[in-house]
Amino acid sequence: MNIPVTREQAIADAAQVLIHDVAVQAARTPREAAKAAWHPGHPLGTVEAIEAAIIQRRKEDAVLISAMDATGKRATRTAA
Repeated sequence: MNIPVTREQAIADAAQVLIHDVAVQAARTPREAAKAAWHPGHPLGTVEAIEAAIIQRRKEDAVLISAMDATGKRATRTAA
């Protein structure tokens, strides 16, 4: 049985899935996340390099969140 879904409901449902997936990813240790992300030909090459990148990214995210909490304004990441 197909139940018609509004565009708004589809967007809300997709957002919920995204939020869940982000939470699952964030709950992983950097090592677990690196192992899950690695594949032959990965641009960073090794699980260790991916892990280091994840650790760095999480540190940068923590700084952005702190800045946002301190100012009440949205902080943005700049391209490296």
